[in-house]
Formats: sequence, C-alpha cells, structure tokens
Amino acid sequence: MKKEKIMALIIGVLLLVAQNGYADDFTKNYQQEYKVTKNTIVKLSNRYGNMHVENWDKNVVDIKVVVTVKTSSKSKADNTFDKIKIEFAKDGDMISAITEIKESIRNTSFSIDYTVKMPKDINVDLSNKYGNLFLNEINGHAKISVKYGSFTINKLTRGNEKPLNFVSIAYSNSVCDIEDVNWLKLEARYSKVSISKGIALMVGSKYSSIKIKKSKSIVAESKYDHPFRVGYVRNFICTGGYSSFEVTKLYNKLEMDLKYSNLDVDEVDSDFELIKVKLRYGKASLSIPEGIGYELKAEAAYGSVSHPGGEKISKVVDGTESTVWGIVGSSSNPKAKIIIDSKYGNVRLD
Repeated sequence: MKKEKIMALIIGVLLLVAQNGYADDFTKNYQQEYKVTKNTIVKLSNRYGNMHVENWDKNVVDIKVVVTVKTSSKSKADNTFDKIKIEFAKDGDMISAITEIKESIRNTSFSIDYTVKMPKDINVDLSNKYGNLFLNEINGHAKISVKYGSFTINKLTRGNEKPLNFVSIAYSNSVCDIEDVNWLKLEARYSKVSISKGIALMVGSKYSSIKIKKSKSIVAESKYDHPFRVGYVRNFICTGGYSSFEVTKLYNKLEMDLKYSNLDVDEVDSDFELIKVKLRYGKASLSIPEGIGYELKAEAAYGSVSHPGGEKISKVVDGTESTVWGIVGSSSNPKAKIIIDSKYGNVRLD
C-alpha cells in the first residue's frame, strides 16, 4: 500500500511536469497612434508587466501593448485574453491607455507589456504596478508612480513650474535610477533610489535607501532610511528620525532636525554660510576645514559638543548641561555660523 502511494505521487509529479513542459506563449497585440502637441498629456496605467517609453522626432505617440499568456492551449489563452482589456481613449489634450482586468486570473502565467514612442516635449502620467518602467526623457510635466517594481529615468528637464515633476516608488525590487533631473518631488517607501544629478529635490522617504550623487538643493523628510546618502550638495535641509545621513561635501547651508539619527559630513567648504543641527538621541560629526572662521553657538544636555576651541570661545557647564559660544578662528566678524542644539547626543566639529 505504501509503495502504491509513492508510485501515485511520482506519476502525479511527472504529469504536472509534462503539462508545464507543453506550455507555449500565446500573444495578443494592441496598437494605437495619436497626434500630439506640447499641451498633450499621455496617461498610461498598467499592471503585471513592463512599461518602456522612448523618444522620437514625430509629433505622434505610438502605443503598442503585447499581452503574453503562457499556457498549454489556445483555448486557455483565449480565456485569459477575454479577461484583459486595454482601454484607449482621447479626450481633448488627454490621451490614455489603461489596463483593465475584468476577473481574477489564477494559475496562469501572463504579462502585459507597453512599448511607447513619443516626442519629449509633452506631458506624461505614468503608473505601473508589478513591473518595471523605463522613461528616456520628458521636457514637460511628468507624474510617475511605480509599485512592486523599479524604474529607470534618464532625464526630466522641467524646472520650477507648478505642478512640479513627481515620482513615487513603493516596494521596489531593485535600485531605481534617475540620471538627470531639474526640479523634482520624490516619494519613496521600502525602496532603493539613486539620483545622479539634480537641481532642486524635495524628498519624502521611509524605510528606504536614498543616494543622491549631486544636487544644488535638497529638502527632505526621512524616517527609518539607511542610509540617506548625499554626495555634493550646496543646500541641504532635512527633518529625520531613525535614519543615518551621510554627506560627502557641503558647500553652503545645512539645516538638520534629527531624532534617533546619525549624521556624518566628510567635508565642509571653506565658504559655507550656515550649519544648524538640532539633535535628539544620536550623534553628528562634521569636518570643518582647519583655520576657517565661524561664529559658534552650541547647547548640549546629556551630551557634548567637541570643537577646536580658541581664545574667543566661552563655555558654561551646569550639571549635565553645557553652553558654548564665541568665534572660532582668527576672523573678528566671520560670515559663517554654526548653531548646535543637542540632547542625549554628541556632536563633533573638527
């Protein structure tokens, strides 16, 4: 009896393997073309596949969608095709292609992939879930949302015009890359994002890894990010909690309001204007060039502020609290200021 059960199990497995072995790819194609102007908004919304958007010189948007079903027969594939619909529409300046899935599709492997060609001087509203997105370049307004996938964006050139370019990513399965962007609002949740070059970035992130190689200005709200890494930045303003922050070089202004977080600044430019750090439960280290003059105001409770000192520095200690003020360096009236407010944390300026 035991041998019969084992043989039945083996036969069942072999039948399953045989069925899967005979599975083929069946495809259904959709395509639409529309004339566009600079006022056109192209809205694409997809699930369970990839979205690839590239540029060409024609004033036309070409949308191709391929639905691929992997199954053992055409009738089974047709049953899946019947549950999927691509809704194309044009209403004024709005052109749209929306993936609609009428019923739940179970025990069937399928994908819905968009390949789109468009001029770069238009506006886009792109949404993709359970798949990856590629966008080459857009000069108009871009609104992009990806969940359970990743994205690669080469260039977004729109400047300080409302509404700002907006990119949202949640639950990315790999690093999401933005190569070159002017003004951008970014939201990231449970994701990894890398930006090579930016002008002005507004970042809201949680439970993520953020890497910005170079940007003139960054304004950020960060929670539980490890790490939030910035390369070369002129101005960096951030509210953070339970995160770790790393800055390669600061050129002008740094304002940080941190709780349960750490901050490391490898280099501060000799012409910096302001460093202001409010720290609760954490540590901060900033490398200030030797000989640079600045005005220092620092308060610490249950922690310390380490600095170069000098004849123009005064310090008062009262139990667990200390206050330091004065001028570091030889200048009698330096333009640069460093303001520190620390509780249960240590700050090092050297």
